Amino acid sequence: MKPQKSKRLTFAKAPIVQKVKRGGRTVVSQALVKHGVSNLIPKMHIKRGDLVMLMSGSKQAGVKTTGKVTRCLPACGKVVVEGLNFKTHFQKPRGLQQNETGEVKKIEGAIFASKLMLFCTACKKPARAKLEINTKGKKIRRCKRCNEAFDS
Repeated sequence: MKPQKSKRLTFAKAPIVQKVKRGGRTVVSQALVKHGVSNLIPKMHIKRGDLVMLMSGSKQAGVKTTGKVTRCLPACGKVVVEGLNFKTHFQKPRGLQQNETGEVKKIEGAIFASKLMLFCTACKKPARAKLEINTKGKKIRRCKRCNEAFDS
């Protein structure tokens, strides 16, 4: 049996999706994955259903506004937040009837998770989370300011 080849990784500073370049070298974002980890699926500090605040970006995207996370995309390090980062989607008329018209839809676009912070409802501010293990062995995220639990 031949010995298994170790994966050759290159860590990039840009927030990109993992790519395989020439020579079998895998390029992974440094912000999403820790060094020396064989699992290339990034860890995210945000879960679906969390209340978050957009910390950086444009006013058009909705900076300093809060919203609920509807979808998480950990492979690219992005999340979709309700009421933030609207994209315009132009839909052509598809039907065979002549009276059908096209429409312009506003849909929520994905945002990088690093631009978001968890929003604490108790202290009404964006806050970092600390992990705590309860008596049953379950991990609970708590606000660092007021010690209120994010997970219900």
